[in-house]
Amino acid sequence: MVVYLALFFSLSINYIYSVFLQEIIHDTIGVTMKLFDSLKIEVHFIRYLEMAVFDHRQKDVLHDMNVLIDTLLLVLCCVLFVIALRFWTAPVYLNY
Repeated sequence: MVVYLALFFSLSINYIYSVFLQEIIHDTIGVTMKLFDSLKIEVHFIRYLEMAVFDHRQKDVLHDMNVLIDTLLLVLCCVLFVIALRFWTAPVYLNY
């Protein structure tokens, strides 16, 4: 049970990161590089990080209808999972 729960949450976090947080992190790294360039400070590790991790990302991911549907299905699965946990653990509540 714990393995399935860990797998579910790891896949959910990976999906949320790849759809929503990746663009925020990429923009943050871009602003950081511009800031350090204006201060005449070289930070090569941030440039290597950007080249290695964000070399080929999709543009305008949030405007795709499939992403909206997938996100709604993920939220629905999470809600149904929490509701199902209430019924799976019902015998425990009956003892108290």
